[in-house]
Amino acid sequence: MESGKAISHMARFTVTSFLLNIGMNIEEILEYFRKVVDFDENKARYQIQHIAGMIGSKTKYLPPKCE
Repeated sequence: MESGKAISHMARFTVTSFLLNIGMNIEEILEYFRKVVDFDENKARYQIQHIAGMIGSKTKYLPPKCE
């Protein structure tokens, strides 16, 4: 992400769920994604809110496990 390259949907989900679960807020997480070449703030905000359980299914997702 730091290099600005696009990353997969699963990578975005993993990073977002990890950052949410260590206590980062939506604005802080958006800052990480701003560098990505295909960044779309509205889409990113929606996806972060969904993963946080604020909208949609209201399920707060956990990062994938190594298992």
